[in-house]
Amino acid sequence: MPRPSPNGPAAAPQGRLFAYVVGILLLPVLVLWRQDNVLFTHADYIDPWFYVGYAKDLVEFKRALFPGHYSGSRLAWILPCYAVHSLFSPVPAACILHLGVWAVGVFSFFFTLRWIVGGRAAFLSAVLLGTHSWFWYSTGWDYPDGAALGCVLLTTALYTYAALRPVRPIPLVLAGVAAAAALHCTLGWAGLAPLFPLTYIGLVHAWHKRPVRRALLEAVLWSGLGGVLLTAALGAVNYRLDGNFWFFMPSFQQGQHLASKPIRWLSGVWDENGLSPYLWFGVAAVLVSLVLLPGRLRKDNRDAALPALVFSAQCLLTLAFLCYFQRSEAHGLSYIYYACYLMPFTFLVIGTSFWKGIDGLSTRTWLSICGLAVAVPGLLWCDYAGLYLHGCPAAGVVACLAGLLLLAALRVRRAAVACLLAIGGFAVLTVQSRWLQEPDPHVVRRGYEHIMQARSRLEQLRRGRPVHFWLDDQDPEYYSYLGLTASYISADNYLQGRFPQLTCGPTALKGKLLVALSSRPGAPELARRALTDCLVDTGLVVQAESPDSVQGNRARYTVTMVSAVPAPDTSVWEPLKSVFDDTGAEILTPSSGPADHPALPLNGWRNLSQETIVNLSSEGLAVRTLADPDGIAIVFPQLAAPMTGRYRFVFRYKLHSGNLVLGLRKPGAGGWIASEMAATSYPPVEETTVTADLKRGDVFQLQIANHNGLDSGATSFVLREVIVLRSDLQRQAPVGK
Repeated sequence: MPRPSPNGPAAAPQGRLFAYVVGILLLPVLVLWRQDNVLFTHADYIDPWFYVGYAKDLVEFKRALFPGHYSGSRLAWILPCYAVHSLFSPVPAACILHLGVWAVGVFSFFFTLRWIVGGRAAFLSAVLLGTHSWFWYSTGWDYPDGAALGCVLLTTALYTYAALRPVRPIPLVLAGVAAAAALHCTLGWAGLAPLFPLTYIGLVHAWHKRPVRRALLEAVLWSGLGGVLLTAALGAVNYRLDGNFWFFMPSFQQGQHLASKPIRWLSGVWDENGLSPYLWFGVAAVLVSLVLLPGRLRKDNRDAALPALVFSAQCLLTLAFLCYFQRSEAHGLSYIYYACYLMPFTFLVIGTSFWKGIDGLSTRTWLSICGLAVAVPGLLWCDYAGLYLHGCPAAGVVACLAGLLLLAALRVRRAAVACLLAIGGFAVLTVQSRWLQEPDPHVVRRGYEHIMQARSRLEQLRRGRPVHFWLDDQDPEYYSYLGLTASYISADNYLQGRFPQLTCGPTALKGKLLVALSSRPGAPELARRALTDCLVDTGLVVQAESPDSVQGNRARYTVTMVSAVPAPDTSVWEPLKSVFDDTGAEILTPSSGPADHPALPLNGWRNLSQETIVNLSSEGLAVRTLADPDGIAIVFPQLAAPMTGRYRFVFRYKLHSGNLVLGLRKPGAGGWIASEMAATSYPPVEETTVTADLKRGDVFQLQIANHNGLDSGATSFVLREVIVLRSDLQRQAPVGK
């Protein structure tokens, strides 16, 4: 298709598309041939590992472990991660995801500029973006900011394509889908979403003189449809996962929380070398936009400059948006995962401001310029740890030198000289702004691989149980532990105390799976001994899984899983059944065996409130409780212990929603004699045992009550059966209360 000129379609030289595509595909080779650190999440980061956890345990995280967590609402990134990690092992999955995001962003950027300014200018700009260290930083970890960048650039490309021949609904609908995907990756883009249709409105007006109001209506209606369709699809998926259609609300609430708080973090936009490195290109694009603004606003040049004006406006408004939130805890310019919002518009400004007249250069001159443009980032990525070009000159010197070169590139009329000056100016900025990596070119990949190996082992032994991590922040492998623990979103699940110290008490330890992470010699034995000392006289014993040894970045460490479980029961339990005596009262009596119907009759249970709905069916006793945080749901008629002993009441049920407390109470307004909690979980727990020591003639009543805390919602469950067992006290091992 011929490239549209500002005044309509024109047959400007395009070059061979195949050659450009191959050249862009080779850019990752330029970046990765000496290192692969940029493709993997560092171990000492926290938030990116949340999404690794969702990618590996999506259903469990959404339904049971972390329902309602804000990171779980970013489904536009989580679902592709889950799909790729389901098909590939962790290291190939990370490569596929991150290179895929990079490719979507760079190719979308290239085609946008190719349709606007031509293939040669688009290719040089794509080389700048495709080798930019901070673009690799954003797309090479597991945080969703890189995916959002790819979606924003794809949105721009689709709007540009739609503007070539208006009105084509499909590209506009797809642009709405891509824009919604960006929002559902990182909701911060919601504040910038009104900027997206400006691309279509400006281009379709420049190329086809379409009225602005009409173009705006087309963009809003068709793109809005695409956004609604994607949101509805993600909502349906989320409803299937955790029962909530409005999946994006936790992200919205988290955003409100950050934006409404005054600044607490002290990080700013300056470092020891001046401006933070990830902001240099953005500042350059803003200054270029301001310098060229008067000429672009001239009446005789306004239509021709309209595409560049649109991208400059998007860049300036994005900067204003980030500056506004710089005053809040969101700190728009202080962190790359927010400041990267500038990146798409920064490079679009560069692509539409430089490289004028490049289509008229000879093939030989053009190839020479391409070689130089590729050689500069190639040298810098070869020097990935600053081994050769170490140290930075004063920020003022760099700014003056880059500014002079770029201003000269804008003013010089000879296309070849202007291109060389621009490449020189961007080379200076790249040296100043590059992200310096570790001296070891593969240390991040090895750390990622080791963490995922440890996580795989943990998954084999965890069997759906929530974990509590036990570690020492002075351990040399502490930063490796951060990645592993963050993949379980476990900021609140660390045990108090440094390994092997442990806060004792059966209430704190019973039923918990403790994961000890330590590089200390003999760590598994230290963990078992510390937990054993805590469980003296509790009736609990230590259960330990086989420890696993993992190579960390500095030392080998062990992953040891221990838990506190009831001591082995060596007693003989006698089943009891419920019968009626001569007076019609219900009593417990020994049962001859399972055929003698030891379960309590389900039709004996009664509700205490008309608001509690009880229905007996073949599945069991279906109950929906009243909306009371602690209201009694159902009770069984008063029973008496036929003889002294230890009694077990085994409740078997299916809990659909809410929380319960099950047990036996003294009749009337008496308190609980013994009780246990039950809560919805994944995988579901469908049996709870309550143990109590009773004397002959002790009277009690079995009850099931709501236990929803401050939440006044109802609880829904099906009671399948209740079994009663008794054993003599002298034959019992100690049982913890």
